[in-house]
Amino acid sequence: MRALVIDPSPELAEADARLLTSIERSMQIEAISDLPTAWQRTQRPADVGFVVFAIRSGPFRCYSLIETLCHWAIGVPVVVLSLSDSPEEMLEVRRCGAAGYVPLNLRRDVLTNVLRILLMGGEYFPVWRYLRDLGEALDIVSSRSAEQVFGQLTPRQREVLEHLAQGLSNKQIALALRMSSGTTRTHVAAVLRVLGVRTRLQATKLYFEAAQKH
Repeated sequence: MRALVIDPSPELAEADARLLTSIERSMQIEAISDLPTAWQRTQRPADVGFVVFAIRSGPFRCYSLIETLCHWAIGVPVVVLSLSDSPEEMLEVRRCGAAGYVPLNLRRDVLTNVLRILLMGGEYFPVWRYLRDLGEALDIVSSRSAEQVFGQLTPRQREVLEHLAQGLSNKQIALALRMSSGTTRTHVAAVLRVLGVRTRLQATKLYFEAAQKH
């Protein structure tokens, strides 16, 4: 099997490669350590059987490239490694079509087993992060009625929330509602503030929980 590893650190890309070859000795690794080269790679045939994309810095949180990789290598697992371990980032990666979101703070043996599962065609998303935020969101719902919570939103904020709940990024919401990115960020921040939540994930959980009650 041939694997493509995209990692901003050449040294850590080598570590990624060693980890993969420890699971499958015959694996051949193609390593890329910058985004322009990664974009160029998607213009050539997807002659790989596995893709690893490592997010170790802000510039590498490039969801458009992750989504492109998933469409470029249809049927090939695209796995995102991340230092963030963020529920919002995990949701966005899943929306892009990746097969897995793997926090890099996992123990080495757990990380190896997760990658082995992904190499076999499985999926991996650490659901305990969903459950934690879901619990917080449901606590908010139980303490205030849906009418009280959502009645405080303006019509525009409701539209933003509906798009946010579909997993759209700020850029996609801006395009859908024909707003500037700055205005979109302001509306998203206002929605979170009005709902009394900290994250987009919690706002999404509130939205769907309220919808189930009506």
